Amino acid sequence: MDYQNPKEAGGNATRFCSEGTAHVNVQPIFHPERALRAPRIEIREGGTLGPGAPMAKVRIGRQADFAPGKLSGVNVNGKMVLVVNLGGKLYAIDGICTHMNGKLWEGKLVGNNVKCPQHGTEYDVRNGRMMKRPAYPFGVTYDLKVYPITVEGDEVMIDL
Repeated sequence: MDYQNPKEAGGNATRFCSEGTAHVNVQPIFHPERALRAPRIEIREGGTLGPGAPMAKVRIGRQADFAPGKLSGVNVNGKMVLVVNLGGKLYAIDGICTHMNGKLWEGKLVGNNVKCPQHGTEYDVRNGRMMKRPAYPFGVTYDLKVYPITVEGDEVMIDL
């Protein structure tokens, strides 16, 4: 497919295909790998900057807050994280689908996978890997980041 520049098309792009010409509204797609990011600053042991610094543990709730099979969206310092209890073990991955920014905590749990409510992309909650591509193949989809979870007494902590 060939697309015109959306600005030249007045907010619409023209798609040329064998069936003829169709007008589609172009919406920006979020690409995490292309997004501008602030440099990451970490402090090493001894006070020097660089990789290898310990992660920050943040309390996200109590064990009772995460019932087995329940999808929970948790805002951790401005980052949305999905927390899932699979058979008594807690897992945490990025809470936003990389395809079209769907809220994964609003999706469904299918075995070990969470299914995005927007276009059906499935991610394994144990390792963040994309297991099934979206129903609509436009855009780019990436694996999700996994966050370690620890339980201290009844408190659930996440490492960011």
